[in-house]
Amino acid sequence: MTNNNNISNNKKKLWNTKFTQLFSSHHLRVPIMGAPMAGVSGGKLAAAACRAGAMGFIAAGHFNNEESRIHLEREIQIFREDTTSNNNSEVSSGAALLAIGFIGHSLCPKQFEQQVLQKHRPDVVQFFAPAVIHNFGTNNNIAIAKSYGAKVMAQIGTASEAQEAMDAGVDIIICQGSPEAGGHGVRLELGTGTLSLTSHVVAMVKQQQQQASSPAVVVLAAKGIVGGRGLAADLAFWV
Repeated sequence: MTNNNNISNNKKKLWNTKFTQLFSSHHLRVPIMGAPMAGVSGGKLAAAACRAGAMGFIAAGHFNNEESRIHLEREIQIFREDTTSNNNSEVSSGAALLAIGFIGHSLCPKQFEQQVLQKHRPDVVQFFAPAVIHNFGTNNNIAIAKSYGAKVMAQIGTASEAQEAMDAGVDIIICQGSPEAGGHGVRLELGTGTLSLTSHVVAMVKQQQQQASSPAVVVLAAKGIVGGRGLAADLAFWV
C-alpha cells in the first residue's frame, strides 16, 4: 500500500523547469509537449496529454479553407468537453491549456485572426515551416498572435531561424534536428542534430538575455527524444 501511494505522489510531482514555470498556473507538471502532427493530434490526444500533466496540442495543419476550419472547430470542442468532464478533476477548473499548431506557409492571415485568435483565444500557438511569416496581414504572425495574449512557439531547424524567431519576440523556441526530423524538416545540408542544435540555441538565448536583460526564451528539443535519457540530456543544457 505504501509503495502504491508513493507511485501516486510521484505522478503528481511538479518538475521545476523553465517550461513548467512558464505555465505553472495551467497544471503543466512535466516538461513535455505533444507535437501538433496533422491528422493525428486532435482534441482527444491533447486532452489526454493535459490530464497527464504535459502540454497537449491540436494540429490545425493547413488552415486555409472551410474544411480545415470545420475540422479545427470540432477538435477544439472535443478538447473542451474532455477537459471539463467530471472525471478529469485535475483540469476541470478550466485551466487546461488550449494549444494549437499551424503550418506557416499555408496559413491564411484573415482566417487565422478571426476564426482562431478572436473566437477561441488559444493559450499557446505554434508555427513552423516557416515559423516567422513577414507581411502576415498587418504585421508578422508572431506579433499578431501575441496581441491576443497567446504564448508563441516557433519550431526552427537552424541557428539563423532561431535568431529570427527571437528577434520576432517568440516565447518558446523548438529545436528540430534535421537527421531525426519527420515532416517539414529542414534540409540536411542546412541543419544539424537535435541535441547539438539545442545546445547552440540555449547558448544564444543566454547571451541575448545577458545583453538585453530581457526575459529568457524557453528552448525545447524535438525529434529523436524517446525516453528519459534523452529528456535528461536536453534538460542538462540549462545547467
